[in-house]
Amino acid sequence: MVKLANPLYTEWILEAIQKIKKQKQRPSEERICHAVSTSHGLDKKTVSEQLELSVQDGSVLKVTNKGLASYKDPDNPGRFSSVKPGTFPKSAKGSRGSCNDLRNVDWNKLLRRAIEGLEEPNGSSLKNIEKYLRSQSDLTSTTNNPAFQQRLRLGAKRAVNNGRLLKDGPQYRVNYGSLDGKGAPQYPSAFPSSLPPVSLLPHEKDQPRADPIPICSFCLGTKESNREKKPEELLSCADCGSSGHPSCLKFCPELTTNVKALRWQCIECKTCSACRVQGRNADNMLFCDSCDRGFHMECCDPPLSRMPKDTEIKINIKQESADVNVIGNKDVVTEEDLDVFKQAQELSWEKIECESGVEDCGRYPSVIEFGKYEIQTWYSSPYPQEYARLPKLYLCEFCLKYMKSKNILLRHSKKCGWFHPPANEIYRRKDLSVFEEKLCQQKYNVSCIMIMPQHQRQGFGRFLIDFSYLLSRREGQAGSPEKPLSDLGRLSYLAYWKSVILEYLYHHHERHISIKAISRATGMCPHDIATTLQHLHMIDKRDGRFVIIRREKLILSHMEKLKTCSRANELDPDSLRWTPILISNAAVSEEEREAEKEAERLMEQASCWEKEEQEILSTRANSRQSPAKVQSK
Repeated sequence: MVKLANPLYTEWILEAIQKIKKQKQRPSEERICHAVSTSHGLDKKTVSEQLELSVQDGSVLKVTNKGLASYKDPDNPGRFSSVKPGTFPKSAKGSRGSCNDLRNVDWNKLLRRAIEGLEEPNGSSLKNIEKYLRSQSDLTSTTNNPAFQQRLRLGAKRAVNNGRLLKDGPQYRVNYGSLDGKGAPQYPSAFPSSLPPVSLLPHEKDQPRADPIPICSFCLGTKESNREKKPEELLSCADCGSSGHPSCLKFCPELTTNVKALRWQCIECKTCSACRVQGRNADNMLFCDSCDRGFHMECCDPPLSRMPKDTEIKINIKQESADVNVIGNKDVVTEEDLDVFKQAQELSWEKIECESGVEDCGRYPSVIEFGKYEIQTWYSSPYPQEYARLPKLYLCEFCLKYMKSKNILLRHSKKCGWFHPPANEIYRRKDLSVFEEKLCQQKYNVSCIMIMPQHQRQGFGRFLIDFSYLLSRREGQAGSPEKPLSDLGRLSYLAYWKSVILEYLYHHHERHISIKAISRATGMCPHDIATTLQHLHMIDKRDGRFVIIRREKLILSHMEKLKTCSRANELDPDSLRWTPILISNAAVSEEEREAEKEAERLMEQASCWEKEEQEILSTRANSRQSPAKVQSK
């Protein structure tokens, strides 16, 4: 004789489970025993024994997760509290035979009998199942029991957990793929429309198939005899050939039909249908309930961060009528809700703007905090909307990470491990350092120069330009900035080129000055030198030839300005710690070839400038000396 749980103790156990869950704790065996013994003075050993008996007769559900056992109430929370304490135990004690009758009832057969008798295409609700069973005359003794409704719900849940029933929302239907091993339901026309149609993917077409193994890998049966000793066709893997009965695989008839039309793979050979990679992140692979294809969570659109809990198959159905009943739909957002949300959003932004005192200036973000400086922006930046719309954006001055608040920035600064750019330091003088970022194959000595607003007008722009040409001189080749230059970049570089050429001409008084010599001494590209000479009006065309004109007044005026206003952050070549990388067979750019040709042409035409200058000076001297001689006479 099977020992049964005491209904009174079962009720106490269920009350303890509800109490523990209200305290946001896991209803373990130890907590349940402690709660029952504290509330009712029952021995913990007796409570533990009654708990196991309640699990055996289905009054309590036992769930194991990660090696830890938890106990649950099979009905909704509060169901047992709504029953008066004296009624249920009393009826249970007074009707021991009826309780025995319910415990001996095969709920799976009753549920299947009701669902098949109702013949509802989309499944039957539990309420309709209960009505159908109560209308059966041979089940009067069972349905008249006070605990019939409770045990029916419990039996339905256990049938779903065991795979005997399929639940789609509130509807239940029989899972013919795993119940009796049948290949098709009794009313097959109801189910093909429940799953979407499937077809071969482009990469699955014209693929070879392995020879099928005519033995089921699970029950070791054949297509003539499955686990239930009934004939059933086998499904074979297209890659390895291993086979299995749909009932052993727990495939429903619709899924079996879809799988037969596809290139099916077993669990060992399963490949992601999106990235077509096998074995990568096998634990994060999802299986489609409609075609049994595998997909990595990160390959889904949009990517998933965790496994979905439900097994619902969602089908997009074209809406045929405009009149849609939205009652009971939890995902419907009405226009009134949308208006309230927009009003709340506008009020929140107004409050933020009033507190910050920053007006809407059309730039997002309007202010950034960078180190100890607050900088008003000139342009809008493509930050995410939640950051761009903030009145002030906080940036880490080392790793440039952007944050929403000062507190987040302070916490980040304690963990940020960056204290200099991620490169090699090649120059240091006092508190000024320069780091080398990369080597340019196009021979550009600088790619981009940016001076933060709080450091502008302090000579850092000229310092960086001069430093780039210092590297070019160390390499022994001419350098040039990356083209095209911006408007501000063109002005900065042109001012630098003018000053360098004027200072070179001031310190060199040779009779023959070539553009190549200027290029070797300054590191400037010959093309840039020729362009600068044109801006200085020091090149003229005479008799079809280009002549370089030395403008002494311009050179002297520049040197006088330089003496009165000394430059800040002057470059010290001795502080450079850098060795150039020699590149053999370096390709010469088209720009450099054109510059060399133009330089050679200017060199040939510039050799006569000194002769013409001497002739001009001699004629002026003769014109001045002649009247002096007349006066002396």
